[in-house]
Amino acid sequence: MYSYKAFGLSIHSDLELSGFASSDAPPDITIQKGNLRVRKTSPGTRYGNVVSGHIKEDEWDLDLLFHIQSGEVVTYDMLKPISDDLLRSFVQGALLAAALRQRHLLVLHGSAVSDGERAIAFLGNSGWGKSTLAEYFCQHGYELITDDVMVVTPGTETEPARIPPGVKQVRLRPASAERLVEDYENLPLVTEVSPKRLRVLKGEDVRSIPLSKLYVLQRQTADENRITPLDPQHVPLHFVAHTHSTNWITDPNYISEHFSQCAQLAKHTPVALLERVLSLDSLPDIFDLVKADVDALSASEQPT
Repeated sequence: MYSYKAFGLSIHSDLELSGFASSDAPPDITIQKGNLRVRKTSPGTRYGNVVSGHIKEDEWDLDLLFHIQSGEVVTYDMLKPISDDLLRSFVQGALLAAALRQRHLLVLHGSAVSDGERAIAFLGNSGWGKSTLAEYFCQHGYELITDDVMVVTPGTETEPARIPPGVKQVRLRPASAERLVEDYENLPLVTEVSPKRLRVLKGEDVRSIPLSKLYVLQRQTADENRITPLDPQHVPLHFVAHTHSTNWITDPNYISEHFSQCAQLAKHTPVALLERVLSLDSLPDIFDLVKADVDALSASEQPT
């Protein structure tokens, strides 16, 4: 078993994972291969604390059963042989995110970086530029906290929201990798069926960092880069829309708790819409825009 620490938990896995720090603590979550073809629980079960399913992707020649129990045990069963890279992509992505949700954590599609004192997070679906923004910020003095799978502890009246360290790697589309990474062609492919490149970002282990501001991305291009306030009533809906495993965790109690977490995060954390010109040439301007916005927010919070 490999042993890791991420999201404030100890994760043991019989499959080597990528981008996680090592750990010698007892497991909170165990990831293991098992024979799910003999289980009585049929694929498609959705009890909240018991989630099972059948992932079949003909394009990728992927045929996989999974069973996730109480946020403690993730079991997978390959009905067809697949590469470790492809298996790892699903296990430490969708399957691990569902286990984290079972542990009553708020798990968003987001990337987060830190300047050592405060965290900035970008929220959006796959392909919307989260990883590219995270990579650029990390090349300009920031440290990666996590990419894609982002756990957020909602704040309170006296404590800010926090993001614990997660996956210390980014997945870059070919154009982003070519522009941002020297000798990008030496970066490994995420999987044999994806053109994205995997870049592991080494550095100091970051602690759980207070979240200064969260930026919601848009897929559409804008005529200029700008930060636009969001209607506070709509902010929780953005969080709901960008939560992992909503189609797997369908128990009413989990849904109610999840919406309460989204509302609490919206109440205690500044959130804005980051509208962008979708061009790699706009990255320096976006960086300056976000940094100035966060600096202004920090200055306004200082006692007078």
